[in-house]
Amino acid sequence: MGKDADRVAKTLTSVTIGAGLIGISILCPPLGAAATTTYGIVGASMEVAGSLSNNDELKEVGEVITFGAGIGGLGCGAIAAFSPGTHAACAGCKGAPWGKKI
Repeated sequence: MGKDADRVAKTLTSVTIGAGLIGISILCPPLGAAATTTYGIVGASMEVAGSLSNNDELKEVGEVITFGAGIGGLGCGAIAAFSPGTHAACAGCKGAPWGKKI
């Protein structure tokens, strides 16, 4: 792959991660926020580990995940701001056997 194709692939991967996190946030905002935070922490940790170990591939993967989490975080914030209150998926989880304690 050339440099431009590689950059496009990384950007598309980050956008796809962000879109997935936004989709999760639409269904269940608390889960979306938790997943976005987790992705951000994992991505940042991979970047640091890649830098410390001089592993460029690990660092690049961390950058892609961190960027995707940033996109997801923007979406989560917008969803939380424009859709306060209970959500259909959250109500569905409360009715499920594993959600009785919620």
